[in-house]
Amino acid sequence: MIGSTSFLAEFAYNNTSHSATMVTPFFANKGFHPKLEVSLKSVVSDAVHQVATDLKELHEYLHDQISHALKQY
Repeated sequence: MIGSTSFLAEFAYNNTSHSATMVTPFFANKGFHPKLEVSLKSVVSDAVHQVATDLKELHEYLHDQISHALKQY
């Protein structure tokens, strides 16, 4: 479990824009942004499906909020 937690922390750090360069470390090294997407196609459990749906809706909301903030900037 610790390995997966450190992987997610590293992924989050490397996928966050740096204040000096305004690009992510991943983009600076690879030239593209990785995608970590949740797929609902193979989910069997209703509870897990609801969590995945909620997470997807949250990501869409956050994306909209960030887009709005960038337009105001």
